[in-house]
Amino acid sequence: MRVKRELVEKYLLKNDVLTLDIKVAIHEVVVGDPLNSKTESHPDPQMLDHFASLLSMAKNFSDTTLIVDGETFTVHRAILAVRSPVFAAMFEHAEMKESQKNQVIIPDIKPHVFQEVLRFIYTDTGQELDKLAHELLAAADKYALDRLGTMCEEFLGKHLSVATVTRTLHLADMHNAKQLRHRAIQFIAKNIKAMQTSDWKSLLANNPDVAAEMFSELTKIRNITEVTMDPACKTEMKTAVFHSTWIIKGFSFIETDKYSSAIFTGLSAFTSRAVFWYFSFYPQGHSDRAYVDVMLKIDNGGSSKFYADVELELNKRSKDNPNTTGSTAVSGFTKIGCDMSMSRTDWERYLLQDDTLSLRFRISLHEIVSEMQKPLKMLQKDSQLLDNYASLFSSSEFFSDLTVVIGKREFPAHRAILAVRSPVFAAMFKHTEMAESQQKRVVIHDIEPHVFEEVLRFIYTDTVQGLDKLAHELLAAADKYALDRLRNMCEECLGKNLSVETVTKTLHLADLYHAKQLHQLAVQFIAKNIKSMQTHDWKDLLTNNADVAAEMFSELTKLR
Repeated sequence: MRVKRELVEKYLLKNDVLTLDIKVAIHEVVVGDPLNSKTESHPDPQMLDHFASLLSMAKNFSDTTLIVDGETFTVHRAILAVRSPVFAAMFEHAEMKESQKNQVIIPDIKPHVFQEVLRFIYTDTGQELDKLAHELLAAADKYALDRLGTMCEEFLGKHLSVATVTRTLHLADMHNAKQLRHRAIQFIAKNIKAMQTSDWKSLLANNPDVAAEMFSELTKIRNITEVTMDPACKTEMKTAVFHSTWIIKGFSFIETDKYSSAIFTGLSAFTSRAVFWYFSFYPQGHSDRAYVDVMLKIDNGGSSKFYADVELELNKRSKDNPNTTGSTAVSGFTKIGCDMSMSRTDWERYLLQDDTLSLRFRISLHEIVSEMQKPLKMLQKDSQLLDNYASLFSSSEFFSDLTVVIGKREFPAHRAILAVRSPVFAAMFKHTEMAESQQKRVVIHDIEPHVFEEVLRFIYTDTVQGLDKLAHELLAAADKYALDRLRNMCEECLGKNLSVETVTKTLHLADLYHAKQLHQLAVQFIAKNIKSMQTHDWKDLLTNNADVAAEMFSELTKLR
């Protein structure tokens, strides 16, 4: 759809905003029973793997035994309670006999069905849904497992048939499955001529509510259904302006082919992503013209689009100043636009009295963001599993079986959660010769309470608060407890905030705590800023660490 620019500008609003109202008609032809579209959101896979392993290793750290038709299942009381309000009430109220002992008898469910209920509680998945959907629907209703109930309703709703729909409708009524009930009635209405079974006739005769709904559905059936949706998208641009000055002394004596400045840094206007840029000056140039290039890089992350305007201000701002425009990339340094060139005699006109050329650049970085203002409402996967586990952190006294003591503070925790997330805690609790496995209190001396609180937050929620302030301390804790993802988070944070003042300490910590990625970033930073590295710490480190010196030499050769 092409429109002349003059026509588009007629519809601009007063605040320079263009609103486009586009009507899209989507025609859908459906044969048979239309199925709901479904978009799934996936929780963090590492977290799910860790918590799923609790089911397979239940015997190691379990505190409760469930007896189902003579078969025993070892489980974790806190996990069942946080996932099912029925189990929570069962374990919480002192007057109920189940809370007084470590055994619970479940009388009205088969062992193979209960095995799938446990699988869902621990992993949010089911392996036998095609064979056990009816039985699992009943179990979901009994133990208030809404997500499992929804899974059963979706499966049964997609596999309705003339032979099974009557039984399914009866189960839907019995177990409060409203979505399944509605789907069953719709199916019957669309297949009313085939519904001649005795079960169906009996149900219709004895249930006036079903008969009334059936009549309502029959009046709605059409060959064409029009669905109107009104999503809207907003595209907005913000600009960050950076001024950079590069001073080149002894300009008249420059004979090398290329000079490069130090790397400048800033933040983008919309998403505050890190921006890096540097300048390269080619005094010899080509065709008796010297020129300057601008190289710019944006940190990875986000979906914004970027382009930049660069103007070279030679001492005084002028409309004749060289300038260039171009798009940017996020994978590495990208040259912005074309060369900004002038004859060498023109460059020399801007020399200061002491043969110094002062180059001042004005970089306008434009960030463009497009976002949906009214996203389409689709059936989303219920990812309550991680939320349920995370709630054990905020209410850690809830069925806790362990207390971690650090100084004067005590942290209630769950032995199974700590063990499944950290192999160090797992070994601590597993080996009988270790004191920690014999008692319910663990005393830790080499970490501050506020740091350990964030370690626990990560173990339960996979997130950390105040990472920018605690990155050094959390890196040490991540190494001690073998929390690889926390280590990566700390490395990324420290690597983005390196400075001449901190890089020596950071490099030392990277070596001390096996942070290879951070070590490499620190070495690269020092190589690029070698002329500024005059601190005593840096000189001592370089003198006493031959490996670092060798790496530094390698990095310096790459920058040439």
